[in-house]
Amino acid sequence: LTGAGHPQETSLTAREAEILDLIAQGLTSKQIARQLNISPYTVNTHRDNLRRKLNVHNGAQLAYCQAARAAALQSKSVRF
Repeated sequence: LTGAGHPQETSLTAREAEILDLIAQGLTSKQIARQLNISPYTVNTHRDNLRRKLNVHNGAQLAYCQAARAAALQSKSVRF
């Protein structure tokens, strides 16, 4: 996102994309850590990296960003 709400192409690692998806599902850092068998501190590091890369400030904006990315990917795959 640029500003707060405009999707753009942003390169995420596979783990960042996975964590972003789980954030969008409403999971907490602790729940994500348990599911992925990693430390909650590692999840928080990924959250910080995602906020920086996507230029957002909180979890709600991260969830919105995931929805925007999913919609952009879906529109690219739809062919008429």
